Amino acid sequence: EWGRLAAAVLAHHSGAASLVTALHSEQARLKHMELVATRDLQVLIVLVLQSGEVLQQMLTLHEAVNQCHLSEVAERITNKCRGFDSTAILRSAVHGNKLEAQVIDLVSAVMNRTDTLVAGEVYLDGVQNVLSEREFVESENAREAVRLLEEHTFLERFLTDALRPQIGGVQVVIAGEGGWSELRECSMVIARYGTAEIATGALGVFGPTRMAYERAIGTVRYVAKLMTELVCETYG
Repeated sequence: EWGRLAAAVLAHHSGAASLVTALHSEQARLKHMELVATRDLQVLIVLVLQSGEVLQQMLTLHEAVNQCHLSEVAERITNKCRGFDSTAILRSAVHGNKLEAQVIDLVSAVMNRTDTLVAGEVYLDGVQNVLSEREFVESENAREAVRLLEEHTFLERFLTDALRPQIGGVQVVIAGEGGWSELRECSMVIARYGTAEIATGALGVFGPTRMAYERAIGTVRYVAKLMTELVCETYG
């Protein structure tokens, strides 16, 4: 809800397109886990992280196990591994308990992959604001830049490279400077929000290179500050 609302506010006040990435912890830590029997040997693992992220992964068991036993295993692992990162969870595996070891191996792998993500879920708003600008109407390259920003993989690479780890600092990328030739016909104003101890996300606006930078920077800075305060108040 925060992400969608922040994207709408950014787009409205800047007159450009906006993007907000969901909160993401640099090091995933387990809060809660559930194991749900589906069919045959298939089990759904549901992980809730301390950052609020929810992960799901299917697991194929070596042998059939009823739901009651699965729930007991999930509760045991949750109680033992709450607050653990992927490495600590892997070390907690009990030798001789094949089911628990199988679950822990996969949980650790899923959380380890999550540690490498940057963008997470992305909320966009105001894309029509920029597509109606003359640069984007007349240029296929400009429209392609908008499409790329909607691609999770490209956005992850861009944010990893362009966004500093500090919270609250606003950065401006004009005409794809810094090696991002794909964005040479547009500009971006971005900032990180949240807290490094809990979880962070990114937000910003993008549009033609003639965008009103002073207004965009002020809007991004204000919304990033507001989102950071919400994270601190909610997660402590």
